[in-house]
Amino acid sequence: MNSNMLLLDSGGQYECGTTDVTRTFHFGHLAPSSASSQQHSTDYQTIRNCYTNVLRGHIALTTLIFPTNTPGCAMDILARQYLWADCRDYGHGTGHGVGAGLNVHEGPQGISKKMGGGLNTEYIREGMILSNEPGFYEDGRFGIRIENLLVVCKVENVRQER
Repeated sequence: MNSNMLLLDSGGQYECGTTDVTRTFHFGHLAPSSASSQQHSTDYQTIRNCYTNVLRGHIALTTLIFPTNTPGCAMDILARQYLWADCRDYGHGTGHGVGAGLNVHEGPQGISKKMGGGLNTEYIREGMILSNEPGFYEDGRFGIRIENLLVVCKVENVRQER
């Protein structure tokens, strides 16, 4: 079953900047059917739920509007919340700074639940580029990660006072 899954982490360095992207692909049939065993049905549901929770966390971080002086460690829970609700987690940081040509993992900014080291306590500021890469991995069975790069933009206050 998991031999048809592929997690591809790719990127490149160009004169104008660096890219970093990860996708999870499934080739073949991964759907419950009347001919499937109970185990296959359970595997399908587990993989589907894990992928959905990773995607929901990815979207939550992508759409986040946050106040000035917010560190990356305060944002990490948004990406993990749906996995945590299902008693699951991943062992890596949720995001890292991306450089223009030095290194794909470049600070000072980062998004992680781990405290210390300065990377995830740096305030996230307008113009910074970070990865957003929640995931879930079950040893020997499957791995899921969705990674895009985010550019931090200023959002005008659109709240209407009543």
